[in-house]
Amino acid sequence: MLRAHGLTKDFGELRALDDLHLEVGAGEVLALLGPNGAGKSTATRILVGLTRADAGRLEVDGRGWEASGSDAGAGFRPAEVGYLPEERGLYGDQPVHKSLAYLGVLRGLTRAEAETRARAWLERVDLGERAEEKVSSLSKGNQQRVQLGAALLHRPRIAFLDEPFSGLDPLWQERLLELIQETARAGTAVILSAHQMHLVERVADRVIVLARGRTVLAGALDELRREHDRARVRLRFESPPNWRADSFGGRAVRALDACTLEVEAPADQGLGEVLARALELGEVLDVERETLGLHQLYVESVGLAQAHEKAMDGEAGRGDTAHPSPGERT
Repeated sequence: MLRAHGLTKDFGELRALDDLHLEVGAGEVLALLGPNGAGKSTATRILVGLTRADAGRLEVDGRGWEASGSDAGAGFRPAEVGYLPEERGLYGDQPVHKSLAYLGVLRGLTRAEAETRARAWLERVDLGERAEEKVSSLSKGNQQRVQLGAALLHRPRIAFLDEPFSGLDPLWQERLLELIQETARAGTAVILSAHQMHLVERVADRVIVLARGRTVLAGALDELRREHDRARVRLRFESPPNWRADSFGGRAVRALDACTLEVEAPADQGLGEVLARALELGEVLDVERETLGLHQLYVESVGLAQAHEKAMDGEAGRGDTAHPSPGERT
């Protein structure tokens, strides 16, 4: 449904986005991840059409155009797009129902449709009794529920959700996961940006991880798990084991305390070999196995990118090379 090729955006000397490629299809959830300042919101605003890229190309349903041109936001009609910005976009001095219905009309609904759907949404998110109160009287989490309605009320073809879990308690984070899954099952393409890896992992089909505007990890989540995931095996011994760095055949191992070792192994590998080597070191009282997921993939990919960036800056600071421009950094 939507493809982006080589999106690049500078703000003065800062390269906020550097050669981003992505695609998302109908009914698919794409997670756009990264630390603060990685370029996620910039990318989202370019895809929505609120910001022009400096370079790159966009395609919608096979029709393409330059992302830096005057028609940068021409891919979708307003009625086809749902957008939840990270910042609040509600009218605080208006009644909740009126504000939500008005935003539905702006997205192409008739007034009657907008009012009906607004009422139904507020009932669904447990705010029906507060429909006539001013938006400003709601808590941050309740306002987020209303704003989610503004993004999804008109049943868009594509929805951009920037930090949708912000302000929501654990219960409503769970309910939002259900809403996202339901929205995707209805055929809407979803591009999701969030920091809660344990939630993203449960709903995303594919992920892109950004650091300093550049892609450091990308792919289908299942494929990334198979390719990168590892397991941690915790072994508790009756007495302190006499272990060495090579006690587990070259696998990474560290002591958590005098009687507990943690061994890293491929996620799809059984416990047999690890346990056999452990029994050579002493009597094992307990074994725990934890498979590493998206959280660790994120931490490692972003951490490696940041370490590389610091190393390059350090080389430049010693005068070994000219300090790279934002576009030359990797």
